[in-house]
Amino acid sequence: MAAPSNESLETVRSAASDLMDQGRTQDVFDLLMSAVAALHKDTDRLAAELAELLQGRGRARGGSEKLSPDQLKLFAEQSEEAAAELAAEDEALDALLQDDDGESLEDLIPDGPKRRPRRRKLPEQLPREVCEHDLADEEKPCPACGAQRKLVGHDISEILDFVPAQFRVVENRMAKYSCLDCCHAERPSQFATAPAPPRPLDGGIPSSALLSEVLIRKYLEHMPIHRLVQSWQQLGVDLPRSTVYGWALRGAVLLQPVARRIREIALQSHLLQVDDTGVAVLDRSVEGGSKRGHLWSCLGDSRWAAYQYTPDWKAEGPEAFLGGRIGWMQADAYAGFDRLYEPAGGTAIEVACWAHARRYFVKAKDAGDVRAARPLKLI
Repeated sequence: MAAPSNESLETVRSAASDLMDQGRTQDVFDLLMSAVAALHKDTDRLAAELAELLQGRGRARGGSEKLSPDQLKLFAEQSEEAAAELAAEDEALDALLQDDDGESLEDLIPDGPKRRPRRRKLPEQLPREVCEHDLADEEKPCPACGAQRKLVGHDISEILDFVPAQFRVVENRMAKYSCLDCCHAERPSQFATAPAPPRPLDGGIPSSALLSEVLIRKYLEHMPIHRLVQSWQQLGVDLPRSTVYGWALRGAVLLQPVARRIREIALQSHLLQVDDTGVAVLDRSVEGGSKRGHLWSCLGDSRWAAYQYTPDWKAEGPEAFLGGRIGWMQADAYAGFDRLYEPAGGTAIEVACWAHARRYFVKAKDAGDVRAARPLKLI
């Protein structure tokens, strides 16, 4: 006779007493064992929830879900039967992997102390300055016989040097010509002037190199414009922030055709990976002076990166720029993507994310489930 999992002790006691009065001893034993099993199950569930909460607090303080090989060994040691099963699966998987690419399963999991990293060679394309270092004249004679020693080679060592950035002014001088004969004959002067070279910004003073520096600093390295202006002041150039802000805005507009083309290539790629990041957006009209927007990153075939901003997290945002996607699309379980996939009428093929799936195996591992060791090791 099974007892409900939430059976109170008083109810169990009453039911057991009634069964004893009827002389049903075996049913009493079954009832008590069922109640104990239910209590154990509830205890395990509560322990798992507590462990998950503690793990969550630890990760919030900078922890991770990293699993070491030592932890996997501990899981295998919890059960001889499970260890034997894992060993058998290891052998089968090792054989499979070796057939595919020559690597064993253990080769994919670092074990033991890490090797000391080798120093990489300095790039050959960097400009080089050769500095000769010679012996003093009095050190060149042989100390044994006094003969003049001859140069037989060099010991070479390299250091990586840095030349601080510097500003310069490029003065474009456009030649101007005039017809002297027309001038002497009192005819209208005939002038001709060499055309000025094009500028990236009409009427602006930045060169292409300087405009590129502004865009790279702001959008690639995320340096605020006011800090960029301050760094330039140390080099002797003082420009208004509003001017440099204008350069960044106009430069971004110039690159819009390139960005649109990159997005087209990304959306047409074999595999498209999509995720969003919440960003704080300055807005003086709201309380606190900022609001939360979303920046969507789209990576095509691990090469083509496109970005799209939306002011909120509504499904209409990603649907607007991902609606025409055909083929594999890898993303998290955000519900706003659902209508983009084939079963819901879309054209994209859903590909799940192992990083998200792995978290649930980590939770099982934290709760003491030895079966989680296998998928964690494979992932």
